[in-house]
Amino acid sequence: MAPKADNRFQMPAVINPPSRICVTIEVPDDATHWANFWGALDELAQGRSYFEGGPGSIKQVIQVWRDVLLKVQLDTCKPAPFGSQSMEVDLGSPLRIDCDCNVFITCCDGTEKQILTADQIKLLLATQPGAGTPQPKPGGGCQEYNGTIIGAQQWLLPSPVNTGDVLTLESTDGASNQSGGLSWQCPDGSTYFAGLCGTPAGTSSSNLDPTRPTGMLLWKINSVYYATTSPLTVPSGVADLPAVLVLNYNPTVAVNGTIAFVAKACNNQPVAWCRFLDFTLNNFGFLGQAPCTVPAGTWVPGSGWTTQDVNPTPGVNSREICISTNFAAATTVTDIDLFIDYTSGSGTAAGNQAQAVVVGSTAVIQNLFNVEPTGTGIHLTWHGSLASITAVTLAISTSIGTGLAFSGSARIRSLTMKGVGAVPTQGVPC
Repeated sequence: MAPKADNRFQMPAVINPPSRICVTIEVPDDATHWANFWGALDELAQGRSYFEGGPGSIKQVIQVWRDVLLKVQLDTCKPAPFGSQSMEVDLGSPLRIDCDCNVFITCCDGTEKQILTADQIKLLLATQPGAGTPQPKPGGGCQEYNGTIIGAQQWLLPSPVNTGDVLTLESTDGASNQSGGLSWQCPDGSTYFAGLCGTPAGTSSSNLDPTRPTGMLLWKINSVYYATTSPLTVPSGVADLPAVLVLNYNPTVAVNGTIAFVAKACNNQPVAWCRFLDFTLNNFGFLGQAPCTVPAGTWVPGSGWTTQDVNPTPGVNSREICISTNFAAATTVTDIDLFIDYTSGSGTAAGNQAQAVVVGSTAVIQNLFNVEPTGTGIHLTWHGSLASITAVTLAISTSIGTGLAFSGSARIRSLTMKGVGAVPTQGVPC
C-alpha cells in the first residue's frame, strides 16, 4: 500500500484479508525514535490518511489496523522505553497514558475516552464500608478508607472516634449541586467551573451548617459539624461516637453530583496492656527496696518470692515479703490480680499479719488482721484506675510483734497487671 502524491493511502481492494503476515522490526532504543515509530504506524489507523471513493468503508479499514496494532508485542527483555520517561506518553494507536497514570483511547472520530484503571474503578465503586472493615490501632495507628457520596447521601466512617483522634481527607474529587440551583460546588465549598475550583460559595441559613460554604464536605460528630479542609482533632467529650461525612446543603432539597474521597482516621487512644509475671520462673525486676521500710523477701527459682525474717525496729520480729519494681515510664494501672500461698503465724493484735499491694503510693489491697486466712492459691484482686504510676509494691507478713517468735510462711506465686498507656517491660504479655 503506497500513499499518493498528497501522502494519503489508497483504499485496499480487500478490506480484511483472512490471513496475516508476521513482521519483526528492530526499532532504535531511543524515546524519540520510539515515539516516531508509533506515530507512523498510527497513521494507518486514522481516517484522514485515506482517499475517499475506494471499494470499502474507511471506518472498516481503520478498524482492521486498530486490531493489528492492539496485538503488537515487544520482542525484547528490556522495559519499553516509555516506561521510564517522566512525561506524558503517547503510545501511538490507540492508547495514551499521562503523567498521572490516566489511560485514554482514541476513537475513530479522533476524540478520546478515558479508560479507568483498577484503582480508579475501586475508588468509584467504594461507597460505604461494612462488616470486616480494618480498624486503626490504638497508640497512633491510621487507616485509610475510599468513599463516595452520591447526591444527598451520608457516609459513615467505619471506625468510632474518641477525643484526640485525628480525621483527615487525603484527597477529594467531584462536584455537587443543589437541585434547581445554577452553581456547582467542589468538596471544599468553592465554586466549580470549567474543571476548576474557584472562590468559596456563599453561606445559607437553611444549610446543615449555616456558617460554612454551601456544598462543603463536613464531618458530623455528636450533632456538631466540622470542616474537612484541614485535619480534624476530635474535641473533648467524645467517646466511641460515629463520625459521618455530609454535604452542606439544605437537607429538604435534592442534591445532584458525586463526591469521591479518601478519608484517613488515626486512633490516638492509649494502648491497653496486660502483663503476666510468673514468679516461679523469674523475679521480673522486683527487689527488696523502697518504699518498703525494711526490704525483705527471697526469690526461689521454681517457687517464687518467699518470706524473710527481719527486725523493722530493735526487738520487733517480722517474717515478711516486701518487694517493689519501678516502671520505665509512667502509665495508668487499672487491674491487679495477685496469687499467693499463706500460712498464718502468731500474733495477738490486729495488724500482726498483713497482705498489701501498693500501686504508686496508693494501697489498693490492704488486709490487716490478727489471723489471716490460710491456704494455697489465695486470689487478691483490685479493679480501678490510677494514672501516672511508676512503681508497684507487694507486701506480705505472716507474723510481726515485739518479742514474738518468727512464725508462719508465705509465697507470692504470680502477678497480673493491666492498664493503658506506656507498656511496662516487666513480665510477658497476657
